[in-house]
Amino acid sequence: MNLCIVSEYNCTFDDFAALVEQSQEQARAFLADFELIKVHDHKSVMLVNCTDMEAFQALLTSSTRSLRLIECKVPKDTIPRS
Repeated sequence: MNLCIVSEYNCTFDDFAALVEQSQEQARAFLADFELIKVHDHKSVMLVNCTDMEAFQALLTSSTRSLRLIECKVPKDTIPRS
């Protein structure tokens, strides 16, 4: 299944990209391909071809990952809208 994931965070894009990089080895089991695209320093788009949604969900909701992703999340009311 092809997915487009928009991420907004208060860490830098480089910090977020490093988090994605750290997850790559584990993610190879269920992501056939992915591309991370920088929108700006606090937003990115990831295009993925996911072959196992349950495994992908487990990675995103594991306690360690959840804490790290929450730290990167920007409250919606602080995101500038055009």
